[in-house]
Amino acid sequence: MTYLEDAAAILNKALTDWNQRALRNPENLRAEILDARLRIAEGFARLAAAEHAGTPGGDETATEAGARIARALRYAENGLPDGEHHKTWLIDQMVRALTGCPMITRTATSAHGEEYGYAAQGESAGYLEFIRDAGEWDEGVAP
Repeated sequence: MTYLEDAAAILNKALTDWNQRALRNPENLRAEILDARLRIAEGFARLAAAEHAGTPGGDETATEAGARIARALRYAENGLPDGEHHKTWLIDQMVRALTGCPMITRTATSAHGEEYGYAAQGESAGYLEFIRDAGEWDEGVAP
């Protein structure tokens, strides 16, 4: 199991735990989530550094790894969305950021029939490998 698979499992468990605690004590939950985000970021930084050290010819700097981690954590800044399908999307977006997926422009059509563009994360080789190794993967639904 890779560190990203471990991280996804930990995040899934954390989401479930946080939802249960939010029902009992919502005031303390926000501080707990912020603390957990810092611990997760530190863990990802250590794991990325260990992975980088073990990769012959690896050329990612600590700054680049930190940027990927910061991008992943930005998805969680506004708290957890309601609905399991939205939480699944949040995890997918964090995994995409951690695996270095590029930002791309996608197009969609509004309810009024007007086409518009928006920024989205594409796919990287690391992301495709991760979801292949994960077996069944759900991208979720954007909130």
